[in-house]
Amino acid sequence: MEIINNTAPRIISLVPSTTKTICDLGFQDNIVGYTHFCIDPPNLHRNKTCIGGTKDPDIQKITQLRPDIVFINQEENTKTTFDELTARLPHTYLHLSQPKTIQESISDIQNIEQLLQVKSKNIWSQKLNDRFQNLKLKTNSKAKTPALYFIWKEPYMVAGKDTYINDTMKYLGFKNICKEQRYPLFNKTHLEEKPYILLSNEPYPFRKRDAEEFYQKYKTPKEFIHKIDGQLMSWHGTTISHFLNRALRKPFEITQPIF
Repeated sequence: MEIINNTAPRIISLVPSTTKTICDLGFQDNIVGYTHFCIDPPNLHRNKTCIGGTKDPDIQKITQLRPDIVFINQEENTKTTFDELTARLPHTYLHLSQPKTIQESISDIQNIEQLLQVKSKNIWSQKLNDRFQNLKLKTNSKAKTPALYFIWKEPYMVAGKDTYINDTMKYLGFKNICKEQRYPLFNKTHLEEKPYILLSNEPYPFRKRDAEEFYQKYKTPKEFIHKIDGQLMSWHGTTISHFLNRALRKPFEITQPIF
């Protein structure tokens, strides 16, 4: 594991959930660059530079900021971005991650803690792991409800296997009935098991009118169409803490009927 021997590393994060994690670990003041999707914590943007989006960051601006570390995610960011930064910043450490499960995300937090030499009072990984084990004990033996998780409209896209969302779904008591990998296009065969329809508020912000449109087109019972908190379901890193709180105590706050 790489360790940065610098008590004040200059950090750029191209991953919104990792940006939050870095702040929670006590390194908000070290962040010099962020994307315009990095919305948490709300006060992040003071005296820092926005370097564009997650898919199309300004490489020149990143280079000019002279970072010691750049945090990148294989799903959020592109290979082109990684390759360009590798070429332009040969002495910068590029932390590349792609957690597809809660357990992998906790391991990634631990790696970041080691990388930044986080003080013991700010360590999150062990506490998160303890609470996650409690959630596993609580949910593993329970029957799962068939469900389909929508992330996009026009065209409709759903979360498939081999995704972080697929993992969080099962700890809310859902069985993801999408058998394809990653984020396939929705098709009518997905409805054969009569699943609950979970409409996320991000990246596409599904609203009641979208649910009404889906109902009119596919005649899914209205009581089966729910809204779901996309940030809790898809953000890895320390956001896991909020997911575990809700999943252990108030899972009904993560998903609620739309109608």
